[in-house]
Amino acid sequence: MTITNGHLEAASAKVAAAKAAAAKPLPERMADTGGGTQLITAVTNGTSNKARNGTLTWWRRDGNKWVKVGSAPAKFGTNGLSRKRVEGDGTTPAGLFTLPLAFGINADPGSKLPWNSVDKNSWWNENPASKRYNTWHQNCPKTECWTSTTKKKNASEHLADYTPEYELAVFIGFNAKKKKVLPPAIKSGSGIFLHVSNGGYTAGCISVKKSAMKALVRWIDPAASPHIAIGNTTTITTF
Repeated sequence: MTITNGHLEAASAKVAAAKAAAAKPLPERMADTGGGTQLITAVTNGTSNKARNGTLTWWRRDGNKWVKVGSAPAKFGTNGLSRKRVEGDGTTPAGLFTLPLAFGINADPGSKLPWNSVDKNSWWNENPASKRYNTWHQNCPKTECWTSTTKKKNASEHLADYTPEYELAVFIGFNAKKKKVLPPAIKSGSGIFLHVSNGGYTAGCISVKKSAMKALVRWIDPAASPHIAIGNTTTITTF
């Protein structure tokens, strides 16, 4: 088969178009960014959901363009990512989520999000039988919140016990309906956060170094309708 100049030009045009598309900032290649002007992308390495390491990048929208604000290495669930997460499966949920709340054992570094200070009476309610499932629960009674070492069936997180993880953290709105009627879909799990890294993989959260977490808590602004997109290098553009 003879390759004509026309074929060469068409092939070159396709290559150039592909390179131009790949050169666009990630948010400009995504199907959905949440409709706001702040976005965090949490992308694991490679095209498989099995990867547990990746990069967290935060972006701001400037007119029709997305501008990179910062980035940091990130660790994900011990079993990678999943679009069909089940409680206790060790995966980080993939998808596009809201960022409703920040909290911490440390003092508020200047959060624009609603901020909750962790003390000895602070819990994240992970009791499937509770109407307050998957929410912050201050002074949670022992009839509802227990640690896993005390009563696994009603296990919740006593937030003050988790250092350095919850020195600074942001709730990722996975499995958290905005309606007043709770609970959400119990089997999907609860307590998915963006938090300080302890050096290892997580049970389903995303962790970054403390300096990055501090910058993020200060940066995220509810007025900008912030969202986080979690996926691998292929799926991140499809949500």
